[in-house]
Parts: sequence; structure tokens; C-alpha cells
Amino acid sequence: MTSRNIAEATLAAQINVGVPAMQKLVQQIASTTIKDYLAKPERLLFKVQPNKAGITNVFLSFLDDEDDICEIHYHALNQIKQTVGLDGRHPGRWLTGGNAYEHALLAHTLNVLYENGDFTDRKGNPTSFLIRRVGDEVRGFLTRYFRRDILSYPILSNFLKQAGELKAFPVIGANSGIRIWIKCILPEVFEPYPGEFIAFGVELSHSDFGAASLTVAGTILHIASGARIVLGDAYSQRHIGPLVQDSDLEVSPETSAKELVAIYSAMGDVIKRVLNEENLDRILEAISEARTRKIPWAQLKNQFQNKILTAQELKQIEEMAQKGVAELPAVEYEADTLNAYWLALALGRLASNTIDPQKAADIEAAAGTLLNI
Repeated sequence: MTSRNIAEATLAAQINVGVPAMQKLVQQIASTTIKDYLAKPERLLFKVQPNKAGITNVFLSFLDDEDDICEIHYHALNQIKQTVGLDGRHPGRWLTGGNAYEHALLAHTLNVLYENGDFTDRKGNPTSFLIRRVGDEVRGFLTRYFRRDILSYPILSNFLKQAGELKAFPVIGANSGIRIWIKCILPEVFEPYPGEFIAFGVELSHSDFGAASLTVAGTILHIASGARIVLGDAYSQRHIGPLVQDSDLEVSPETSAKELVAIYSAMGDVIKRVLNEENLDRILEAISEARTRKIPWAQLKNQFQNKILTAQELKQIEEMAQKGVAELPAVEYEADTLNAYWLALALGRLASNTIDPQKAADIEAAAGTLLNI
């Protein structure tokens, strides 16, 4: 078999394995039931108690029904803290809730701040917060302007339908509980230069809990190594919409339907643009340029260390460059410089082996920035 034949067989195998796995992921997302509440800040009650695993955490209940208590997901807890200024820029940044007494102090502080704080809407009127709950867990603490009708499952279903019409198959994906990702890959092997084989696709990312905007982006799959690169947001839709009244949690069905049709149409246009021949040729040209563009190791560390990558992860990449990786192109690590394409693939390979899907997504996006597309 030629190298191209091997690449084609490998890609076909990845698609055959990936499609059923993504069907299970879609079913998991479809089965997620979100319950929404609009709550006045002074009615919130934060408590500390052990969760089902016996680990102490902060829980949320309401003064109206203290028996209805939910554990707070770390993402929602960060939203709750940031709303009252307890983030990394605040003197209270040590209020991390790391152990029992810190949890207790954090819960007390939040109770005081939410009971006595001045929370107003855009018109200066007292406001409520949107609390999004899955089962017994609060996963989102959001402004009442948050667009609750832009839900992951219908968005994902539409994305898969439109990508499928262009013969792109769902192959890679993840669900962190607060954000989803799914990549659809074209079943065609591309050769940016002799002996190097990649595939192209399109990625959807979305959060029902304010962890990210709805985005659609191009993606590259390196066939031999499984490295994944995401090429920036070709489409982004934030969850900001009209004011939700206390008496009417639902937006107008007619308005919602029209806006969702517009979103689906825009997504379809972006998917076609990302996967069209002209755009793929442009990416192939960018890869050729990146092969010859040298990036100093010091620049890479300054750009990514302690922002996207840990010092240990950077060390892994440096060792990959020094020792070589069979599944990646050969690389010359001279004068402490590396070519941009190899670095992008090295980051993408690191992402493919990263368990945390949010961290993996951050690394994939960082890899895309190195290609200057």
C-alpha cells in the first residue's frame, strides 16, 4: 500500500469508530433536562454540606423552600462569585472554597453580599438572576437576558444535518457537562506537501450555561497522529436577548422561532464557506507557509506558558522536538527554533491526549493561531 492508501484507510477507520461514538454523545446531550428559575438575589441561601461523594461543597437553596437544595457546579460558583466581585482581581480572591472553613466563609460572604447588594437591570429596576439546574446541580448562574431558547440539542441536530449534507461525518466530540464540542470531518485525504496527510472538517461548540458562545469553526485532523487543530471562530452567537419578565419566563414562541431560523441559516452558510474548495486551498497554502516559518522557543513560552500550557506541558513539547515523534513530520530543532506547522501539530497531539475537554479545546485553538489563517 502507498502512503496515501494507508492514510485513506486510517481516516476511514477513524470515521467508522467515531460516528457511533458521536451518536451516543448526541443521545446523552438530548437526554439532559435543564430546569430554569428566576430568583431574586435576596431570596438566595448558600449553605455548606457534604455532597453525595462525601466531599464538602457549597450548595444553593431558596428562602422560599430551603429543603430544595442543589450542589453548585464549579462553573456556576465562579459565576456567582464574579457577579459580586469575588474573582481573581478582587482582594477576596483567596475565597476559593478549598477546604471546610473556606467553604463556610465563602457561603457566609455570598449570603451577606446577595442579601444586601444593589442588583438592577438595564432600566435601573431591581433584577433577578437566571439559575439553570440539571438534576440536583446548579450549572449556570446568569443574567436574566440570557437566551435560554438557544439550546444545545436542537442546535447540534441542525449542525449535524447541514454538515452531513456536505458529506462531513461526526467523528470527535465531548461533553463537559457545561459545554459541548463536536467535529465533523470530510472523508477525503489532503496532501499539503508530499507524504503529509490531513483531513478537514468543521467544529461546533456551545454552552447552555454561559461557559461559551455558540461557535462554528474550521478544523484540521492530522491523520497519522490524531492531532487536532481548530482554526478560529468563523461564526459566533452570544446568548444575549430581550428582557425576560418575572411573570413570563418564556420569550415569544414566534420571535424565538424566527431567530432560531436565522441562526440555523447563518450556521449553514458558515459550514459551506468553511468546507468549500477555495477555503481548503487557502488553508493548504497557509500550511506550506507555516512549514518554513520559524518560531523561537522563547516566543512560544511567552505566548502560552501559564496561559494555555503548564511548564510541564511545554517541556513535553520540547522533548517531542528533541527526540522526534514517529507520527509527526520530521522536525529540525536548531537554534532553539521550530517551524510553526510542526508546533501546531505538536499542540494538537497534546490536545488529543488531554482528558479535560475544556483544556483540550483551549490547546486546539492555540494550535490554530500558529498557522496564521
